[in-house]
Amino acid sequence: MKKLYIPICLLALVLFFGGCATMSGYYGSNASAPDDSLFGQGPGRNVLSTAKKMIYLERKIVKGSCWDWVDAVYTRAGYPEKKRVTVFRGDEGGPYADVSGLKPGDWVMHYNLEYLPYTHSSLFIRWLDKRALLAEVFDYSGQDKEVPGKLSKHCYAKVFGILRASDK
Repeated sequence: MKKLYIPICLLALVLFFGGCATMSGYYGSNASAPDDSLFGQGPGRNVLSTAKKMIYLERKIVKGSCWDWVDAVYTRAGYPEKKRVTVFRGDEGGPYADVSGLKPGDWVMHYNLEYLPYTHSSLFIRWLDKRALLAEVFDYSGQDKEVPGKLSKHCYAKVFGILRASDK
């Protein structure tokens, strides 16, 4: 029994202090960059192209949280706060958004169910399995880690906020 205690405690510490990191949904920044044809058209395409450039070409570090990273992508793509439209604003405890209308480049605030039920921000790219609400996304691990964003997958079952870039 004592032999199991230390590994279990170490695992609990890793999970507790991991923050926004994704475990089962992790592809990483070394994964192949998605093709731009997945990025749709208009402002969403600009957002995702900017994120892709920051991740794969520049390996840009944005210290802070996942929210800070997505905000930096939007701002750099030319969509500061005044050029963002709120598509859905709920509460972390629900009700949750109907995600069927997500568009490439949407800023999605959700629970990171792959890691633990922590709040998280990510950029929607496309559905991998729409019935299971499994999305391919760009995101950042958070917790002031000195790593670039990455390609990930997340379950969007508990989405409490959606922002969209707008040219209007």
